[in-house]
Amino acid sequence: MNHDAYDNAYITGILNSVKTIAMVGASANDVRPSYFVLKYLLGKGFSV
Repeated sequence: MNHDAYDNAYITGILNSVKTIAMVGASANDVRPSYFVLKYLLGKGFSV
């Protein structure tokens, strides 16, 4: 499936309507990029 075709407005609409996100590969190890993604989402009020 090609995810490049999704319009930014479509993705923005989804993120504005949900507050819970499942994150595969989340890590508590602060040297991994997923740690910073998790921290960012939590800081924006999402339940991860």
